[in-house]
Amino acid sequence: MLIERPPLLRLGAEEAFDAYRKEFARLYQSDSVFDVLGRLVEFPQSAARHVCFKSADEDSYRHWPREVWSQERAERIPWILCALQAPTEIRPDQNHPDTRQVFLLTIPADPQSAQPQERYAVYVETIEGNTVVFVTGFDMRETYWVDARNCGPRVLPAPKKPKAIKGKKRAGKRRGQGS
Repeated sequence: MLIERPPLLRLGAEEAFDAYRKEFARLYQSDSVFDVLGRLVEFPQSAARHVCFKSADEDSYRHWPREVWSQERAERIPWILCALQAPTEIRPDQNHPDTRQVFLLTIPADPQSAQPQERYAVYVETIEGNTVVFVTGFDMRETYWVDARNCGPRVLPAPKKPKAIKGKKRAGKRRGQGS
């Protein structure tokens, strides 16, 4: 299901990080947030920085410090809630399939403003009971999107059960039966 394009948060560049951090706290840390499955989502104090900054090099194992400002990620802070509450689908995380899930959100293209289709992802870690912890949220490149969608069965929407194939009934006599 495609949703309407959520607004971008435009508070400035890196020098406005404090304003982005405050908006993140207002949206996600000042009151309870629940995901589409009804689970409480906890947001660590460091989450705003994690969303707004990335490592200098491509670091798929997340070993490098997050020191490079990402305007795209900062502007999409409001998209986190959209992904948590109205995802296109939810899948297990390919690196931590037993403990993490990825909420995938397809943002439609907007031809009037020349905005392309975008893909956004929010990762959560399951803890105990009916609670998950926010890990990160970011706009996904096509290759990451394909990888995320190929990891395990969908949690939401639930995978469709295959329909049983029924043989066709034939009218008249069966083979081998005499007249």
